[in-house]
Amino acid sequence: MKESTQIALASLSTSDEVMKPNVRLMCFYYDFTTKKIYFCTFQNSPKMAEFEKNERVAFTTCPIEEHLAVRVEDAIIQRSSKSAMEVLEEISKKISMFDDIKSGDISNIIPYEISFDKIHLHAEHNYVVDLENS
Repeated sequence: MKESTQIALASLSTSDEVMKPNVRLMCFYYDFTTKKIYFCTFQNSPKMAEFEKNERVAFTTCPIEEHLAVRVEDAIIQRSSKSAMEVLEEISKKISMFDDIKSGDISNIIPYEISFDKIHLHAEHNYVVDLENS
């Protein structure tokens, strides 16, 4: 969680009144104090409407080394009380291109946070263990 730069975030799309899974890659950071994942998105993006309709999401990290991945099946997403600048600052520590984003107009960028209780740790494509997010 400390080194991985992206999560594959799954939510439910309700276009045409049919619920469909919708997955996208999101740059994020994990706050070891609050035990939450934070990311930003553009205001009025389709994913914001999905989050408003259903606060339940799932995600997995994109492994960097040793083929380790974290997978979470049942998480809650909501707008964050942190500012967009706070979130962008933390993400830019892992991903330098966010320096350009935070130096521009961020008035249309909305911060989100993801809360979860349990993670599944996977190594070499095999399930290893469930861990509490505490």
